[in-house]
Amino acid sequence: MNNIIFNIMSDKEKILNAINKLAKLDAALAENLTKLAKLAEEKPFIYKQAIQQLNSL
Repeated sequence: MNNIIFNIMSDKEKILNAINKLAKLDAALAENLTKLAKLAEEKPFIYKQAIQQLNSL
């Protein structure tokens, strides 16, 4: 159970760190994240392709 809690906190920390970094670099971050979320909901195949592209960098 403690390991699961640690992993959840670790993921939350990763997300917060990434958001903070992106917020400094992308003035349109909120809009871009909203579009990305919409893409994941409405066109999951294209979203998965975008993630694969990111992972290949």
